[in-house]
Amino acid sequence: MARTTLGSAARLRAAAATLLLLPAVLWAQPALEQADVRTRFQAGQTALQAGRFAQAETEFRAALDSEPGLSEARVNLGLALFLQGKYEQSVDELEQAARALPDLPAAHLFLGLGHLKLGASDQAIAALSRSLELDPANLEAHRALAACHLAKGDYASAVQEFQAAFSHSPDRTEAWYLLGRDYMGLMSDLAGRLVVEQPDSVWAARLGADMLALSEAWEAAANYYATAVAKRSDLPGLHSALGSARLRLGQLGEAAASFEDELRTDPRSEEALLGLAEISLARGDAASALERVAAVWDSFPQWLGSQPAFESGAIAPESAAKLLQSLGHSEAGPAAFLAWALSATAGDAATAAAARARFERAVQAAPIRSGGVSEAVALCADHLYSACARALVSRPSMTRAELLLLGRAYLALGQHERAVIAFTHAMRGTDEPQPEAVYWTVGTLRSLADLCFEQVEKLAPQSWRVHQLRAEAHRQRQADEQAIAEYLRAIELKPDAAELHRSLGLIYLLNNAYDEAEQALEKALDLDGANPRSLYVTGRLFVARQQHPEAIPYLETALQLDPNLVEARPSLGRAYLRVGRAEEAAAQLEQALILDYYGDIHYSLFQAHRRLGNMERARQALAKSTEMRKRSFARDRTKFERWIKSE
Repeated sequence: MARTTLGSAARLRAAAATLLLLPAVLWAQPALEQADVRTRFQAGQTALQAGRFAQAETEFRAALDSEPGLSEARVNLGLALFLQGKYEQSVDELEQAARALPDLPAAHLFLGLGHLKLGASDQAIAALSRSLELDPANLEAHRALAACHLAKGDYASAVQEFQAAFSHSPDRTEAWYLLGRDYMGLMSDLAGRLVVEQPDSVWAARLGADMLALSEAWEAAANYYATAVAKRSDLPGLHSALGSARLRLGQLGEAAASFEDELRTDPRSEEALLGLAEISLARGDAASALERVAAVWDSFPQWLGSQPAFESGAIAPESAAKLLQSLGHSEAGPAAFLAWALSATAGDAATAAAARARFERAVQAAPIRSGGVSEAVALCADHLYSACARALVSRPSMTRAELLLLGRAYLALGQHERAVIAFTHAMRGTDEPQPEAVYWTVGTLRSLADLCFEQVEKLAPQSWRVHQLRAEAHRQRQADEQAIAEYLRAIELKPDAAELHRSLGLIYLLNNAYDEAEQALEKALDLDGANPRSLYVTGRLFVARQQHPEAIPYLETALQLDPNLVEARPSLGRAYLRVGRAEEAAAQLEQALILDYYGDIHYSLFQAHRRLGNMERARQALAKSTEMRKRSFARDRTKFERWIKSE
């Protein structure tokens, strides 16, 4: 289920093209044989560089027929086979080559990639680890190793490999972008996992509410938060989240009640106190607002320093200006925070900048509260997060609950990278679902991705990557017209980026603009015809057009090139079903059930088994589909699927 960007076919071709030259040892061979081997080898390399992989295979095999011990030719033969999707043959050749050339990083790299494609994660990890011993800066090896760890459910190790690839990348803008995409891909996979494995849990409801809030679907978000509260009213932060959604809806009384409910559970809740401060300001009561902000300041001034200005729209700009006058000028942290937030709401940029500077000076001067000797749970409950984290990491080992507590402490301190490691470690060592750990990991990965993308905008504000990021943000929020406009701007700046044309084609496809989708996808395939994702999305287009015979070759080729591209299997299963190949359809759909968030795949599986006469299995699939379609995630699928499904 897990996805990561292992590199396009074009990038793998480039890696293959730079590997080997004909070794000098051949010049000692007899003249005729020497010339023939040299010609075959060079012809194979030329074909490999040009993307003519079948011809390259032929030439390298001919060279090996003349000189079976020419391991360099065997490496390149393995590459040619790999790039044709002939992974079993590729692995056979590369295993021989890696034994003969144990210090050649590329042999181990492509051997590991071949094992990964075949689902042999342990063998892949061994080969890729050897490749990285020889070439620690190889980005493809790090990213492939991350994919191996994901296949084994080891999210902590995968994150560490993503970060290692980032640290070795020479292009910092691209490195930040790819790291953010890796975090987003992992976030999407884990969110889908939570929906599939624990759809009725409080954590799935809370995650659904978070996704709706990110899409600014506040009424639906409030409903999901209320559902979560009904399941577990004692969870920290849940009442505050409901209060924030209600505040966005202008429901001040209901929002205040939710924030007060939070304070009954956690009297120091910064989110609840700040929410009540905003409500006080919306009601014209600056004194009460200042009292609430002062309570936050006394508890955790550094947290207050990381908060944005009031964004709910509950405070009118003209009201903000009047409230600002009543506050006066003060260097104290709480008053400076309110002065900055109200100035920003009033649209007074100069006053806001001056107040912000005063506030930041106050934050820098504020001491960090420290607790006495106490248990970590008590320290965290008292919002002494630094002391809580120190107490936890000083232990020789931690329970799952302690890892979750540590992750939440790091989150409160703004240390997202440490938080995600703690949360992913909490998912280790068990096959049982860990919905709480998954929930916190998803939120932390989203925050990390946002931080990465902010760096991209900072380093290259006019780049095509920035327009791509904006397009993807619009797409997730279903603002598709704006997304299309941003993709087109990105394409103007980077017309040879196949991924842009593919993403544009996908968004046209999702909007039933099939002719436009076809044009974009044709361009993507012109630029990178062996890219499995472009082939898959093109196959989806033909399925959407009810052109199932035409869809099948694209989808089959996509899965031949990347057997781990599970997303292609539902489309291929449905295409097989429509052309009467019910047994093959059932096989594809069975392998895709891990992606069935809404019951659709189970329903197609019901149809396949019914055609095959497997009535008991058909009944089971239909019952499961019916059960899944009754759930809230299925009812609100259009609000969620941009977050938990990628291309």
